[in-house]
Amino acid sequence: MSPPTTIHLTDLIIPSSSSHVQQLLHQKFIHKGFTLFLHNREEYIKSIPKSRRMRYMRQQEYFPIEFFQDEEIVVKVGQPFVEHHYAFEAKYEAPDSFKEYVNNYHLENSNIVVQQEVKIEKEEKIEKPKKIKKNLMCVLTNKEEALKIVENNGKHLYRVCDELKNDKEVVWKAIQQNICAIQFASQELRNDLELATFTIAKNGLLLKWLSTELRNDKNLVLLAVTTNGNAFQYASRKLQHDKEIVIAAITNCRSAYNQVPQSLKKDSQVMKVLFKEIDYSKIDFKLAKKLCSRKNIFAFLSDELRNDKKMVQIAAQQYASSIQFASPELKNDKDFIFHLLQGNALILSYLPELQKDKEFMMRAVSICGVFRYASYSLTADKHVVAQACSYHHSAIGCAASTLLDDSEFILDLLSLNPLVYNNYRMGRYRRDDEFTKKAMERTGMVYSYRLVKDPQEFSKLLDLVLERKYYGCSIPKRYLGLEELRKKSIN
Repeated sequence: MSPPTTIHLTDLIIPSSSSHVQQLLHQKFIHKGFTLFLHNREEYIKSIPKSRRMRYMRQQEYFPIEFFQDEEIVVKVGQPFVEHHYAFEAKYEAPDSFKEYVNNYHLENSNIVVQQEVKIEKEEKIEKPKKIKKNLMCVLTNKEEALKIVENNGKHLYRVCDELKNDKEVVWKAIQQNICAIQFASQELRNDLELATFTIAKNGLLLKWLSTELRNDKNLVLLAVTTNGNAFQYASRKLQHDKEIVIAAITNCRSAYNQVPQSLKKDSQVMKVLFKEIDYSKIDFKLAKKLCSRKNIFAFLSDELRNDKKMVQIAAQQYASSIQFASPELKNDKDFIFHLLQGNALILSYLPELQKDKEFMMRAVSICGVFRYASYSLTADKHVVAQACSYHHSAIGCAASTLLDDSEFILDLLSLNPLVYNNYRMGRYRRDDEFTKKAMERTGMVYSYRLVKDPQEFSKLLDLVLERKYYGCSIPKRYLGLEELRKKSIN
């Protein structure tokens, strides 16, 4: 008999998404385990130093989310844990009685935080704007009170109603306190040039939140990339092909070069700014080796270095994309490429010619991860797929869909590698009893207990599974203060 499995309370799966066996396990836990859980928690609190005890007395200790599935437990015992952040997640899974309690609790204990359906009337005043909680949505319709809120924290602009999000005075107050509040303004105000200029001058990346029209404004985009070169990615497609914008962006931030269109990446003016007039074609091997740690440098090395196997290997290990700049001679050297793939399978994604080479791929699929980069024609080739699956069962996940309809071919794959059966794409075959029987006969492995049709035999099997799964089920150690309690199981 296999050793018992220890299942902690916090490891249980929510019944709505679990199997029948797991549901029975959860039910058994609810009836037998909860009393012991509370008892052990009390013992644990008594056993810890008083200085740490107050932490638990403030009712903020973790409350397992599984208990929220039982109405009797959550209403009687779960209420003290309502302030814990897990309550907000559990509220959507819990019974209606507990949802109502959570809603009422927060409405009674906060004069400014309300559920989304409730609005603050104009005559109501907010005395303590700093106490706004982050977990619930608040809808404000009173302009005077909204100004107080956003003046204290500009990001609270998202809590006001749509009408006030379109109020320029309120939005001004918000972005003056926190420039990032522009993202919560109305679409109309995000198209306001005055607001946009003020925002972009502070943080160019906020170009992301402006209207499409303003992201096509050359002067504004130029200001944005001058402030932060990475704002280039949020410019309109038209302006991303503007050389002046490109040069301004990479002058401010070299990493903006990664977003530059291919048509401008090798432009002489752009290269001059990017590499600051250094002639990389004249540097020696030793210096080139150090520089290859920087992306895109390899492309500008001399032809001699780009034809050097050691240099290409160093560059490709750093960035797989470097292989596309190697000399044609090395890119066609199959033995050399095979050696590189053993260190980084991603390299093949930059070699389209080899992706179509069946002879090369039959050899290369022995390397984990290579088959995913094969051409579509080869992912539909039975010989290549069989070769790949014989080495790595996960390769079936990259095979063409047309092959999955051939049950005989799938059985042949199982003969080569029985673990193919466990792949997520084998779901329809796992539900087919006849196919499963054939697979068991072909491979000699037991894949499923669903084939046990005798009710009594199945009942015995279920009891055995429950016993094995449940034996040794224990309370998490943080709830156990005494050594004997640590050894005590729910059974």
